[in-house]
Amino acid sequence: VAVLVSIAAVCAAKGPSAWRSLGERRLAEGFRACFDGLAREAVAAMKEGDAAFRTYLATYASFLSLCFASLDVAAVRKVVLRYASLPTWAALTDDRRRREFTRYPQLERHWHHILQRRAAAAKSSSSSSLDKDTTTKREEAEPPEALLLPLLAKCAVDLRGGKGTRAVVSLLTDLASQLPTRRFLRTVLVDMRVYERLVSSSSVRKKKKKKKDEVFLEAYRSALDVDVEDQTGAAPSRTEVAAERRRRYHVFQKACFDHLGDLGRDIAFGTFKDRDDLAVAFERIPGDGLRVVAARLGVETRSAFFDDDHQQNRETTTTS
Repeated sequence: VAVLVSIAAVCAAKGPSAWRSLGERRLAEGFRACFDGLAREAVAAMKEGDAAFRTYLATYASFLSLCFASLDVAAVRKVVLRYASLPTWAALTDDRRRREFTRYPQLERHWHHILQRRAAAAKSSSSSSLDKDTTTKREEAEPPEALLLPLLAKCAVDLRGGKGTRAVVSLLTDLASQLPTRRFLRTVLVDMRVYERLVSSSSVRKKKKKKKDEVFLEAYRSALDVDVEDQTGAAPSRTEVAAERRRRYHVFQKACFDHLGDLGRDIAFGTFKDRDDLAVAFERIPGDGLRVVAARLGVETRSAFFDDDHQQNRETTTTS
């Protein structure tokens, strides 16, 4: 952790000049080893719940922000984009991943190719070292490239406010604002309900009274909500946006009608002028019914990274 913090702090303090001072040859030779080494240490620390790492979370997030803001530097780009690419979809729920592959079947082929290569590498490794423990094999199955950014998002939520949370939220905002990193990561962040979890935590609600925290969260939400096609960057027309909104309202009302009896029929034949009207409708739905409706809408809050209680499910689903 001490080495990680020292390197990250020096690079973050120098800014883009950190790369120029190294020179192209030294950068190409050393950056990947340095970045990957730090990523492995960070993933291991977050998986173990290392309290010391959380103390230095803001510094590491600043280092990552610098790296991902330097995509114009070829040696940096080649390394860091691996951490915001298709393997991060390992963090998606199975249902969400299936839906995404239905939309982008070519990505499913790439996904299976990644799994095959990973399985072949694991088999080769196990045949040469039969005494490897289960933990090591599991880490090979889910490499740091797949876990670093999702685990950082989870760490920010778990901290529920403070300098570390703000630094990670700022990093995620930057990543969601540029297409090369937004392409796969936005889907993961939406599926994990990072924004909703931060907003619905009681400690963050108190902190949101401070202008600074409010700005960080709203900037993050705005970056996620930009109306562009994640894979291409193309902007949908107003007609397409309106049609998608009407479709979601229809699915919501139909789910209520099918599963909530008299209450559902009342909601199904109601009108929603804005999000406030929709929030009122959600508040009327009991817990079990809310789970059914959330499943139909595709906004379930289940995640391999979180243990949700009933109230958390209600709040994240309603905010979504």
